[in-house]
Amino acid sequence: MFHGFFILYTVQVGLGYYNCDAVNLLFAAASSLFLLGSYPLTQVYKHEEDLARGDLTLSLMMRIKGTFIFSSIAFLLWKLLLSYSFVQQHNVKDFYLFLVFSGPILLYFCYWFNLIVKNENKADFEHSMRMNIISSICLSAAFFSMMIF
Repeated sequence: MFHGFFILYTVQVGLGYYNCDAVNLLFAAASSLFLLGSYPLTQVYKHEEDLARGDLTLSLMMRIKGTFIFSSIAFLLWKLLLSYSFVQQHNVKDFYLFLVFSGPILLYFCYWFNLIVKNENKADFEHSMRMNIISSICLSAAFFSMMIF
């Protein structure tokens, strides 16, 4: 959780935003929520390997379905906080861009979660990496679009 907030905040300071206002801090907190939801999903396919090595991961403690529930709550809070931050800045354009570009992430997450409910073996490397690719492409496209428009 520290990683997203700290990196975003230090980049803001590095760009000269020494007086970061509350909304910028909310953006930093939102980035941490996204990472908090994303990271455990990268661990769901390796529970057996983690058990064999004696590693105790957040995903392993929550089990597969618990990891998805946890991530869905973190993603919900991320979307709410980021949306609130855009609205507080009266930045309706970026708010709508964010909603549009984060849509495929939500759709794939729901699709994957539905597969998991039916068959926990779908918590595999392929689906996890596909989730990462979709998230990376969509969020990069969102922020690139925000810079252009």
